[in-house]
Amino acid sequence: MTRGEPLVGEWAYLNTDGVVRVDSGAAAARGVLRDKNGEWILG
Repeated sequence: MTRGEPLVGEWAYLNTDGVVRVDSGAAAARGVLRDKNGEWILG
């Protein structure tokens, strides 16, 4: 998670990652949702 200025209000971070295999076209993605304090919500 990137750290910067603290968020004000009701904000959340959504961090995502993905990959594609060119030869087969297979793809996968994942992510994690955290609150403004960096606490895990989902993912």
